[in-house]
Amino acid sequence: MEAEQRRAAKEQMIALMQAGHRWQEAAAQAGIQVSRSTAYRLLRQVRTRGKVAFQERFSIQISIGYLNQVRARLGLARRIQEAGKKTRGILTD
Repeated sequence: MEAEQRRAAKEQMIALMQAGHRWQEAAAQAGIQVSRSTAYRLLRQVRTRGKVAFQERFSIQISIGYLNQVRARLGLARRIQEAGKKTRGILTD
């Protein structure tokens, strides 16, 4: 399924959910497979943000190792841990 078709299917699923259908029924009728949490997360986003919630993300995945290599090349380091708090993955300039 192409990105535009998937977006249209998600819109259909959310419209069905807003009309009172259960998330499983709505997803099946729209022809997509999503988890319960994903369906309700999207519903919540649509209620708060409107149609912009359907815009596709970049769908780019990279490994942590590669991300750390890029950080090192750019001279970025992790933030120094504050007293007792873990700050894993937070960058500083």
